[in-house]
Amino acid sequence: MISILDYGQLITFGSNKFGQLAMGDFRERAGINLVGGVLSGRTVKDVACGHNFTVIATDGKYVHISI
Repeated sequence: MISILDYGQLITFGSNKFGQLAMGDFRERAGINLVGGVLSGRTVKDVACGHNFTVIATDGKYVHISI
């Protein structure tokens, strides 16, 4: 699961079996994760996710794909 916060930050939670939490790994993670890394300093505008992918669109037409 994935959600955009009021200020354009991204949180993910749930299964990370295929790396779909956009955290850069496949480790099991408990609780809610604030996604940073390549998204630091960017405002998330839209997201889409499935069982084994996450697509994140930000300001400045930047797209991050986690498969």
